[in-house]
Amino acid sequence: MPIIVYDILQGTEPWHKLKAGIPSGTGFSKIVTLKGDRVKNFKTYLYKVAAEIIAGPKDQGRLSADMLRGIEFEDEARKCYELDEDVDVVCAGFIFADERRRYGVSPDGLVGENGLIEIKCPTLPIHIKYIDEAKLPNDYFQQVQGQLLVSGREWVDFFSYYPDLDTDTDVPNFKLRVYRDEIFIEKLRAELEIFVEELDKLVEKLRAM
Repeated sequence: MPIIVYDILQGTEPWHKLKAGIPSGTGFSKIVTLKGDRVKNFKTYLYKVAAEIIAGPKDQGRLSADMLRGIEFEDEARKCYELDEDVDVVCAGFIFADERRRYGVSPDGLVGENGLIEIKCPTLPIHIKYIDEAKLPNDYFQQVQGQLLVSGREWVDFFSYYPDLDTDTDVPNFKLRVYRDEIFIEKLRAELEIFVEELDKLVEKLRAM
């Protein structure tokens, strides 16, 4: 089945409404571990998603300094990536895996026919850490592989960008191309199906009371 792409600005009220009540990219790590096993306290996230179905996305919480930084520099980072890679990035606010709309992801852009981009604009020490370690941080593994699951695409470019604001020397960007981990993706797919089944049962129970 074809994916469904919504060109909608991430972080806006319509975006929050669109993704409310379904498991999505940043929440995948609350469902499965790095090895694809079910998280022991996955019901904590289940209750959060159920609450969104019952009451809507009432409280998005306060944006952290890191999140505000990402919002401020994401467009600049995307343009820099396009220049570095000589590509055009198509923004994709939210993607559903199929017409059921049971789970989805919010990549920072579609690249060509086969790729995605995930942009990070961290503080300088974290950016340097990414460059030094030259690997996908564990914090984003489930999210990135989930993006590949939902989109059906082959790779994600994890792109870390630090603007030249408070240094006299240009700071290099960091790009890492991450490919599909089919074993993990199938484990994630299975756990997501279990999760949405449990979600349906819980919501039905709540509405019957």
